[in-house]
Parts: sequence; structure tokens; C-alpha cells
Amino acid sequence: MKATLKVIFGIQFVCGVVHASPPEAVFLPIDNIFAVQTGFDANDTVEVAVQGHLPNTCYRLGKSTALIDEVNNQILVNVDGFLKKQGVCLEVSTPFLEVIQIGLLKAGNYNIQAAP
Repeated sequence: MKATLKVIFGIQFVCGVVHASPPEAVFLPIDNIFAVQTGFDANDTVEVAVQGHLPNTCYRLGKSTALIDEVNNQILVNVDGFLKKQGVCLEVSTPFLEVIQIGLLKAGNYNIQAAP
């Protein structure tokens, strides 16, 4: 009996691995962007927090990035995610808050936006 269960489990495991497709890379929606606006010294590193949501349980967080354009004083932030193509997805929105390290910036006012 135990041998039969092991064989059935092994077949299910192998079949699941063979038929599983890799998750698709997607951009996750950003609802809010937070940044400290005053009190920086020349040696302070800048951080930006982004708040958003995962549309359902098939989405997973990936890497958060920022593209800095110091000529135009613009910062574009992005949160990558992954979408699982197979399985059951619960239609439950899950909030996330990610902190993105910007680093040192030259003095000035910067426009921070979510990447298109």
C-alpha cells in the first residue's frame, strides 16, 4: 500500500513539474509614492516608498527599481511582479509597500512618478 501511494505521488509530482509553465513578468500597479521632502544633507541617501496592490493571489512581488534622470530632475519608479499562469487564483487584492533605495542625488527638486 505504501509503495502504491509513493508511486502515485511520484507520478503526480513529475507531471506537475513537466506541465508547469514559468510565471510571466508583469508591472504591478502603484497606488501611492511616498518620499521625505525636506531635511536632507549632502551625504544623505534618498529612499522612496511605493504602495500598491497585487490584483489576485496569482501575482507575486519581484524587484523594485528606480530610473534617475538628474538632468531633468525626474525619478521613475517601478515594481516588477510575476503572474502565475496555472492553478487557482483567489480574487483577493493584497496590498504591498516597497522601499526603493535611490542613493545620493544632487541638490534640487525632483519629480517622482510611476514608470509607464
